Amino acid sequence: MNRSGHTARGKKNDQMLLMFNSRIFTTEVGLRPAEPCSVSVAATHQLLTNIFEHMCIVILSDFRYRHASGAVITERDLQVLERCNQDNIQALESIVGVDANGDVLHCGAGGGTTTAELIKAGDIWAEHILENAKAYIMSFFYVFVTVTVGYPLLSLLAIAAGLPSSSPFFYLVRFFDAMIYFFLPQINVIILRLIQKRNLLHRMVGRTVVIGDIPWVAQAAEAFLSKIFACSYSIAGLNVLSANPSDHLVHRHTHRVVRGTLLVCGRPDGRLAALSSAEASVCLSVNQASSIQSIGGTCESVTIGHNPFKLPLSARAIFLGRHRPQFLCEKILGEVDIEEEKARRQLLLTAASSDPKCSEENKNGRNGNELVRRWSSCSLRSNVSNGSLFGLQSSHGKRRHILRRQSSGGTTSTKESASGESHGSTSNLYSKISFVLGHAPKNKRSKGKSRRSMSRQNSHNSCPSDDGTFEDAFFSEGEPPDGNCRPSLKNRSSTALLGAYIDLEKKSHMMENKVPSSKRQPLSVDKMVYTAIQDKKTHDTVRELFDAIDVNGNSTLAKEEFVVGYSKLNPDLSKHHIEKIFEESDVGENGCLDFEDFSRVIKMTPVEIVAMLQAKNRDERGLIQVEPSKEEYFGEKIRKGLSTNYNFSATRSQYFSQELYETRIASLQRFVAMTVMFHRMGKRVQEFFPRISCGLLGYRMDRTHSIMRIATTASPVSGADVRERMQMLHLLNQINRSVHIISVAWLKYKEQKKKNEMNKLLEHYNSFRKESGNTPPPPAVIVHEEEIQISPTPLHTKAQITMRRHSCHR
Repeated sequence: MNRSGHTARGKKNDQMLLMFNSRIFTTEVGLRPAEPCSVSVAATHQLLTNIFEHMCIVILSDFRYRHASGAVITERDLQVLERCNQDNIQALESIVGVDANGDVLHCGAGGGTTTAELIKAGDIWAEHILENAKAYIMSFFYVFVTVTVGYPLLSLLAIAAGLPSSSPFFYLVRFFDAMIYFFLPQINVIILRLIQKRNLLHRMVGRTVVIGDIPWVAQAAEAFLSKIFACSYSIAGLNVLSANPSDHLVHRHTHRVVRGTLLVCGRPDGRLAALSSAEASVCLSVNQASSIQSIGGTCESVTIGHNPFKLPLSARAIFLGRHRPQFLCEKILGEVDIEEEKARRQLLLTAASSDPKCSEENKNGRNGNELVRRWSSCSLRSNVSNGSLFGLQSSHGKRRHILRRQSSGGTTSTKESASGESHGSTSNLYSKISFVLGHAPKNKRSKGKSRRSMSRQNSHNSCPSDDGTFEDAFFSEGEPPDGNCRPSLKNRSSTALLGAYIDLEKKSHMMENKVPSSKRQPLSVDKMVYTAIQDKKTHDTVRELFDAIDVNGNSTLAKEEFVVGYSKLNPDLSKHHIEKIFEESDVGENGCLDFEDFSRVIKMTPVEIVAMLQAKNRDERGLIQVEPSKEEYFGEKIRKGLSTNYNFSATRSQYFSQELYETRIASLQRFVAMTVMFHRMGKRVQEFFPRISCGLLGYRMDRTHSIMRIATTASPVSGADVRERMQMLHLLNQINRSVHIISVAWLKYKEQKKKNEMNKLLEHYNSFRKESGNTPPPPAVIVHEEEIQISPTPLHTKAQITMRRHSCHR
């Protein structure tokens, strides 16, 4: 008995343990006693990514789960995510400056690694925070020395210069000494800023840090930074705020922007078509916050992102490495850039060859690159300043127009050539040449510091400066001597990327519909009405096709009907593939397709069909095995099956993959980058006070005043109540299950008893009919709410059998 009781209790404990174990997971990063959470947050995010991948694998392994959950993720999306997940290790190593084995990564020769840039930004912000403490110490020493000696600074200089103390000018010197005492903290702050080459127009007050990124990154980084400075001294404290720059940063915090506010924003990778609008909104928020000025000063904004383009109003831009293959949209845009650059080179070579001096040098054996370099350095600026380009102003416009049309695959008519010749004003020509050379038009008002800042901006964005030559614009280091273009993207702003992808999508749509570029019309009401009519015709056509395939006319398609009809539409597909499409599209799992299911199948793109028919590797549990993508660029296999190289519909199929990359991979990299920067910032401030006080002052930045060693929230309900409630819920679940079993058994018993009574009545009726020798009609069943009467025949009214029942089935 004791053994059986022990076994029963053991089973009950095992059940309770299973209930709790199913809701607990671990990040496997060990004990993290520091209250500012960084490693544990990154590990939790990574664990949730792995859990998400496992859930998607389970759902994709069974089409019934896909239909029930409405999942839109595909196996190809998981392959891309897993590849980015594995490459993310190298990306995080470059950010933190330590590899997976714990070895420190050394900076490059130029010190331009991501870690070095983050540390430098943290040092600058630490100096912003420490300037008040340093100014206080400098003021203390000045007052202590001058009062002890009895000679303020200006008075001492005046006496050293021979000015007698009885002179009336000596009182003026003492007046200025008094002014120095009064404004001494501000003077010391200005001295520190001059020495450290920091902004002089910032306010001389406590700093406020505003963190802008997607919600989880902004909130986690805010908690990390605020906890680092929780125990700092008030003279070196700061206020921390967070917001989403794509949502409410402008409305909640831009009215609080003052001179010296520190703003750090994470930028999504706008080089991806699905994220270009998101980065554009973030950049707009940063520009709006940075454009709020007072006496020429504004906030100090720092952006962290992957797109290597610095915002003009930001103080610093930290770029994270790609550490992943390119997506299809990046590949297509890079190829388009190469074609345009080749067309521009051909244009300039043609113009250079028409110059007599260059023609003689070309005969002497100079190649095309040297010809263009020499021609551009000798003739370009002088001719542009005169308002003409080598005396070939009209012909240049014609050649440029022809080359542009040839690069887009079109032809040039006579009228178009004439129109190209007519646009020959000096301003238009100069803007065109500036565009070709990569120069921005000069502003006569931009002098001095603004011109130097623009020069630094252009050099950072890989654009030539005002003093650069044609070689700086087009011929970079390491380029092959034959003039081939490098397959790389230009450094574009988020707005430029958004416009480039819109143009590519329009071009792809025109190529798919075989619409010439000359017949392209702007958006109008008539065009929208025409599009709506075409959509209506498409819907009617699909309906007619559905009715033609539906042989039996029951408004549904059986498997045999679908296979026969769809094989005529796509004769390249085998019967096995068509049956697989039918099974995947059968949302109701009733063995047939309705019109909505058939419409979804008809509207599927070739990319979606290939993804659906792709063979899947499964393990012994039936789960598909997803391997990381091994493509040179994401979408390489998709592009091989397309008719055109610039089919933008294939890039739309990667939008979900790009969004997964942003939410699971890129956002984690930005969070880690912020923690590296903030840790450096807090470390510098923490080490300052023990150093200047010989160890008497100091604090620990890994602790807060709450001394909360475990990052959990206290439960408002006691553990005993929770335990009793769990037991009560467990017992209630068992009781409900028992009641359900009893109810089902009772209903089955009633139904079986009812059938037995009906069989007895029928047997009695048949025996009565045999005894009477008549063949009356079958008995009529009269159903009442509380009574059932069975009347054999009108001739035998005395033989009536009455039974009370609630329901009856004949």
